[in-house]
Amino acid sequence: MVEGIKWRVGNGRDIRIWGTTWIAGSSSGRVLTANQEQQGLMVVADLMIEDPQRRWNEQLIKATFVDSEAQAIMNTPLSWSGLRDKLMWRWCPNGFFTVKSFYKQLQLESLTSEPGTSVSYPWKKIWKLQVSNKVIYFMYRAVNNTLPCKRNLVRRGVMLHDGCVSCDAMLPESLDHIFLHYEWVQRVWFAAFNLRSSAIPSFRLWISEMLLGENTDLVQQIVMLIWAIWKRRNDLTFKDKGVEITDLISMANTFLADWLTVANTGQQGHGNHQDSRPCDREEGWKRPEDGMLKMNVDEGWSGVAGQGLGMVIRDHHGECMFAATNFLRTRLDPLVAEATAIRWAMGEALKLDINSIVLETDSMEFYSCFWNKKQNLLLDTLLLDCTNMASQFSSFNLVHVKREGNKVAHLLASLAVDFPNKCWWDNFPSAVNSALLADVFSVVAY
Repeated sequence: MVEGIKWRVGNGRDIRIWGTTWIAGSSSGRVLTANQEQQGLMVVADLMIEDPQRRWNEQLIKATFVDSEAQAIMNTPLSWSGLRDKLMWRWCPNGFFTVKSFYKQLQLESLTSEPGTSVSYPWKKIWKLQVSNKVIYFMYRAVNNTLPCKRNLVRRGVMLHDGCVSCDAMLPESLDHIFLHYEWVQRVWFAAFNLRSSAIPSFRLWISEMLLGENTDLVQQIVMLIWAIWKRRNDLTFKDKGVEITDLISMANTFLADWLTVANTGQQGHGNHQDSRPCDREEGWKRPEDGMLKMNVDEGWSGVAGQGLGMVIRDHHGECMFAATNFLRTRLDPLVAEATAIRWAMGEALKLDINSIVLETDSMEFYSCFWNKKQNLLLDTLLLDCTNMASQFSSFNLVHVKREGNKVAHLLASLAVDFPNKCWWDNFPSAVNSALLADVFSVVAY
């Protein structure tokens, strides 16, 4: 039970750097680098710089910790408002202890200890999947941890380095890493199902939970995407051939739809088996009410280089009043990156002395957490900062918008790697001008 307790970093003054669990995005949550307390590094606050907005001392951290650990520390969100450090339950999304979450963790340990001998695993559900036989056999090997990833090959005595060649941090290439935790694959799951795969501790247990659920269509889509991810991994390893995220998702859905069409030929309603996830109808940007300003915010991943943030403020005519980018040399969880972008944009709006604003985000999860006051272990500090800043506006509204209505902010985020930490009041980059004009010509009033 002690292993489930984790510190939420606030001001860092109550958390010892060594011997406690506090690092976000790390499987253990603990620092493994040799103890440096004799150098005066005692508590987490010693790793921070307290200028107007608290931030990590990147130079000190990179000089003190191994690369992967330094990156994980710098990916841990910090509060701008000086919150106290807080103990939370790491195995529940809201940070609170429940008997159910503790029991699930005990299940995880029993399921992952000896994959080949577990009799409680829902094997029959795998054999009954409505996918091709080769994909069923592939999934059987995947949950048994017998696919030839580098970690498994080394365990079998093959002499090679087990680091993931696709991962900048060169973390061990396990199946959990390939299917859930590698930065690129996190983007795949977020784009396909709005799923934060970095929060899933075990591939094997996750598949078990999915199989025991009632949404068989969703399970089949997920299984096909897992197969596509493995195919992409092999193409990249042996052919040096990659694929875009949207193309990968499309390929998985197409293969599943084609197989179901063939398998159900002659049966009524066979076409109904194609991708059954609800498909939102895309809508363009909408202008705010007269006299109001609207701010669109988004984040964009720039590969190993880091993360881009983008924001744009427009009036009720669709005229762009301000645009900005911010570039972070980190690799954040997609939801954390969205929340970081929103916090940054709200701070910029306050600096501009804007009193009333409508903020649009395409992150439904952040939107729900903000308005429903839902506790979230991953977003806790960022949500509290955003809530505090929202109270500083005379009028503030957070609105969820479909991706089609957030194109300019997304474009700015993608440009952040080339235009880091830039602000524009006019003379916007040509691509941004084109996107702004496209929104104006398709603009809809509330």
